[in-house]
Amino acid sequence: SASQNAWYLIDNYHHRNLCGIELDIVGKEVLSKISETNMPELLECQNILTLKSYSQSTIRTYSIEFAQLLYLLKGFSVQDLSAERLQSYFFIVTMN
Repeated sequence: SASQNAWYLIDNYHHRNLCGIELDIVGKEVLSKISETNMPELLECQNILTLKSYSQSTIRTYSIEFAQLLYLLKGFSVQDLSAERLQSYFFIVTMN
């Protein structure tokens, strides 16, 4: 920008990597829509993936997918999901 005497880059994975900027795992907007009941589960999931040395890209992808499930559950605890109900969720997701 000539008025700001600065360069601007599109905010994407490639540019963040080049500039050494850490990629957000899940955006603040998504986090604000997850109930307090399920937030610890999302954080635990991210910690486990990090401990298993998954790549940042994989952690981000898995976290986004898990966050979508948690958003749909609203106040219902993910711990209380039955295997059948979780399997039906996976079936619906793979069909879309």
